[in-house]
Amino acid sequence: MKIKLVFIRHGETESNQKKVMSGHYDTQLSDYGKKELMALREQLNYPETDMYFSSDLSRAVETFNILYAPKQLDKTLVEFRETYFGQFEQQPIHKAIDLFYDAFLNNQDMFEIENYNDLKQRLLQGINKVLKILTDNKKSSATVVCHNGVIRMIHHLVTESPLTKYRDVTIHNGKGLVVNLEVTEEIDILSKTCTFFE
Repeated sequence: MKIKLVFIRHGETESNQKKVMSGHYDTQLSDYGKKELMALREQLNYPETDMYFSSDLSRAVETFNILYAPKQLDKTLVEFRETYFGQFEQQPIHKAIDLFYDAFLNNQDMFEIENYNDLKQRLLQGINKVLKILTDNKKSSATVVCHNGVIRMIHHLVTESPLTKYRDVTIHNGKGLVVNLEVTEEIDILSKTCTFFE
């Protein structure tokens, strides 16, 4: 069975404007972020899919409502929250980002962060949940509105890129990634490819 998953990053937030790190912190979309999403909705051909999901954080839900109204979300999923930055939540990016990634990529339990293996396992659980919902409902495509760190990890897992390239992928607000999968009836993944959606 062929499955298409579309992952879209939320719009610009107040924390993005302030250049601080927001993982699980429930920052809101900025005024500019809302206007940019409305413009992108007119400029880009956002894929229509059979089902629609988002992270449970308000910036993802609000992004869905702007991009896809009057469609309704099928479900919000905590598994697709941004990486948890622990002690670095709401800290200036330029001061905290290198310390965070040193611990994250080395799977260190420091600064109360969610490390690489933690995030990988959470997202695999989320993807498996979406695939099960799709197959149970005899559907073949879904959109998930989520976060930069989530899409970065998904791209890394699909392309099997080296950890040294992990930070090279940045998804702009309102843009995303299309993942094509071939799965068995037991939801074992036989093949996987992805392309950026811009």
